[in-house]
Amino acid sequence: MKKTVKAPRGFHWMKKKGGYKLMKGAYKPHKGAVKSASFMVQKQHRG
Repeated sequence: MKKTVKAPRGFHWMKKKGGYKLMKGAYKPHKGAVKSASFMVQKQHRG
């Protein structure tokens, strides 16, 4: 199962190889910038 998460106010997501990073600054279209990021949901602790 996946969950889409919007970036907090004043930030935007940067899509990088292997995942996302949160970047300070309001969203403006540029390479790798996205308003929402999709993450897998972990249902239980492992280990």
